[in-house]
Amino acid sequence: MIRIVLLEDHAIVREGVRFMLDQVPEFSVVAEFECPQQLFDAIAGLDADILITDLDFERFRGVEILQHPAAITTHFRTIVLSMHGEAHLVKRAMDLGVFGYVTKSRGARELVAAIHEVHKGHFYLTDDIRNQVAVSPPHITKREREVLLLLIGGETAKAIGTRLGISDKTVYIHRASLMEKFGAKTIIELGRKARDAGI
Repeated sequence: MIRIVLLEDHAIVREGVRFMLDQVPEFSVVAEFECPQQLFDAIAGLDADILITDLDFERFRGVEILQHPAAITTHFRTIVLSMHGEAHLVKRAMDLGVFGYVTKSRGARELVAAIHEVHKGHFYLTDDIRNQVAVSPPHITKREREVLLLLIGGETAKAIGTRLGISDKTVYIHRASLMEKFGAKTIIELGRKARDAGI
């Protein structure tokens, strides 16, 4: 069972998404909230796998909700469901720990696919976003750059973790993020695309 939390301030959208998710047997919506503060107040007691959230709220704009001290992306694998799909916004959201990004112009099947992929630990971008993000070299964090250079230098995840003082699991998360951002399927391809991007 994939346990899901919804955060959406427009009731008609939230109810529509909830109705759609209820049709999928392996999905269980365990909580839904109409404002971020409700989620922040309840977060410690929530037992869920995935959070589906908008980015635009009365007190939060853009990626501000992802920067809140509640650190929602560390509690759940987070999927953004937004009407905004600008490349810079998507890249920033991914840098802040988002696993998936789906625009509201897409159909229900796309959101279902995103949930399945994110639950497996994969990153997911809808095609319309992927095409925009591919227009310019991806933005990567300082730590991702460090991991990238060591990966393409032939270091193992364990060696990288030891050198950077992070866990193997964190290295794998950074590697998956880099693969997604560069659209690479292998380390060799990642290295080529990184060099093409001037890294």
